[in-house]
Amino acid sequence: ARDGYTLEKVFRILDTEHQFQTAYVYATRSLDAVINLNYEDAVRMDPKAEGISRLKQILSYYRDKDPVLNSETPPEIETCSQGVQFIQKYYDRYQKLAHQNQQDYRKYLTSYIHSDRIAMVDTVTGLFSAQHYLQSFLKGMQVDLKGYYWFYLAFPKLLKGGIIRDCPCESFQKSHEPLFKDWNVMEFLLTAPEPPVAGFENGKVIYKHLSPEEKVRLDVYPQISAGCIAFAEVVNRWLKLTPWMFDEEEVRQWLNCFCTIPTVTDQKMFSPIRHSCDSGHTRYGPLCPAWIRDQQTVIRLFCLFPLVKIKYLGSDRYYRFLGIPLFHYTVKPEQKSILILNRIPVARWRIKENRKKFSLFGIPLIKMKQRIRKGWKEIRIVLCGIPLGVIRYYRRD
Repeated sequence: ARDGYTLEKVFRILDTEHQFQTAYVYATRSLDAVINLNYEDAVRMDPKAEGISRLKQILSYYRDKDPVLNSETPPEIETCSQGVQFIQKYYDRYQKLAHQNQQDYRKYLTSYIHSDRIAMVDTVTGLFSAQHYLQSFLKGMQVDLKGYYWFYLAFPKLLKGGIIRDCPCESFQKSHEPLFKDWNVMEFLLTAPEPPVAGFENGKVIYKHLSPEEKVRLDVYPQISAGCIAFAEVVNRWLKLTPWMFDEEEVRQWLNCFCTIPTVTDQKMFSPIRHSCDSGHTRYGPLCPAWIRDQQTVIRLFCLFPLVKIKYLGSDRYYRFLGIPLFHYTVKPEQKSILILNRIPVARWRIKENRKKFSLFGIPLIKMKQRIRKGWKEIRIVLCGIPLGVIRYYRRD
C-alpha cells in the first residue's frame, strides 16, 4: 500500500495493449501486525526498530476495542519483551478481535482476485511482510502469488529462517544491498496522497492520526504524483519511436545524481518534507540529509576571524561564539529544546502521540495525557508530579 498508488497509474500508461489487470490494494506492515498479529519475525530479526514498532501498533490499535485491554494495556513499552508478554497474556482477546478483521479483509482482497496467477509489485522488502500477508489470505484458493521488487535485502537471518524460500520473487536490482544515496527519496516518489494506514474494519481502511509531518507530505505529494504520471506519458510516446529501455543502473544513477547535486530550487522545495523511517510512522527524517549537512552561517570580525557560527543540521541549530559552543536549538514537530554548551538542557517541550511534557533544567514541570474513549475525550494534567485534575468533555464525532 501507498508504494503502489502512483506506480499503478504509471504502469497503466506503459501497458498500452492493456494485457494486465491491475489494482491498488492495501497490504501494509501495519495491517500485517494488527490483523494477523504478526510480530515474531520482526522481533527476532529487528527488535529495536521494526519489532517494537509492530508491538506498539498492536497494543495501540486494540486498546479501545475491549474493556479489559482498555484498562490493562500499558501506556508505553520500552522493550519487545514487555509487549510480547502482555500480548501473550491476553492473546485470546487479541485473537478474537483480529478474527473479525481477517474476515473483512479476506472479502476485500478476494474481490480483486480474477486469475490464478497474481504478481505483487513493491519497492523493497526486508521481511517480505506484504507478500506473507497476502499469502495468508490466499491459502486454499489455488492462486500462485509472485513478488516483484526493486530489490530485497538478503540478510543471513532471512536465508537461514527460510523466509525468502517461502516467497517466490524476483529482484529488478541484481545486488541485494542498498545502493541508493537516499532510499527515502525513492519511497517518497512512490507513496500516496493519503495518511498512514492503522487498520482495516468493515471493508475500509482505518487511517492513523495525521501528524504534522504527514500534513506537509499530503500537501506536496499530489504535485509529485502528477509529475510522475506526466513523465510516464512522455516516456510512453518516446518508446514508440525507439526500442531503448531503462535498466536499473541508469535509474539508480539518475536518482543518486539528484540526491548528490541539488539545485537551489530542489533544496527549497524538499527541505520542509519529513519522511517516515518506520512502519509505525513515529520517527521521521529529512529527505536527502546530505543537502543540509554542511550548511552554516558565519559572522566574521573584520572579515577575518569567525565571531559567530551557526550550523544547520536538519531541524537542529548549533550556535558557537569565538569557537565556544553556546546553544543547541532543536525544533521538531514532536520536540522543541534548548541546550547550553550543547549539553545542559534548559527547556524542553515534547509531544508524543497523546502526551505532552514540558521540563525546565531537566525537571519535569507539566505533563498532559490525553485519552479518547467512546464519545468522550479525557485530559489529565500533572504539575511538578502533583495531579491537578482531569478534564472530560463529550465528542460529537
